[in-house]
Amino acid sequence: YPLPPPNPFTIPPGTKLSPRADLWLLLVLACAVSVGSLADASSPSSSSLFGSGSWNGGGQERSSDEKLALVLSSLAFLISTFVAVAYRYGPTRFHLTRGKGERLVSLGLLALVVAGTGIVMTASGGGGGGTGSGNYGSHGDYIAVTANSIWNTNLFYSQWTVLFTVGYI
Repeated sequence: YPLPPPNPFTIPPGTKLSPRADLWLLLVLACAVSVGSLADASSPSSSSLFGSGSWNGGGQERSSDEKLALVLSSLAFLISTFVAVAYRYGPTRFHLTRGKGERLVSLGLLALVVAGTGIVMTASGGGGGGTGSGNYGSHGDYIAVTANSIWNTNLFYSQWTVLFTVGYI
């Protein structure tokens, strides 16, 4: 019987992946923690099924800063997942590592992550329920940090991990 064609997700025995392939997997994990922390820190709307709970004190709608940070983190998660899978898929592995493909993707991702980190880490009052202008969450709470303390530790450390990993890649 003829042998079946090789699975494109199988890495040939003599092939070694770039160390960056593992960094992309780390990035996927850190982005997942960021997205989960952002999603848990507030409820989607005032008519949420889980209206009471989490950090925002009872089902208040997400602020525009929280929505934007959640969108940017979700996009970073999707892009890093695509690249991490592409490293393990034969036809895309070659194109990703030969040429400017990975560099262009990582630069675009860096721009997303810098913007998202700026939103999450801003510690200047106001916005959602306080006074002044700045980066409060749904009802006046900061998203990740206050002026002198960390408000959401999972988000804080995962966002820094994402930023440093993308910067290294």
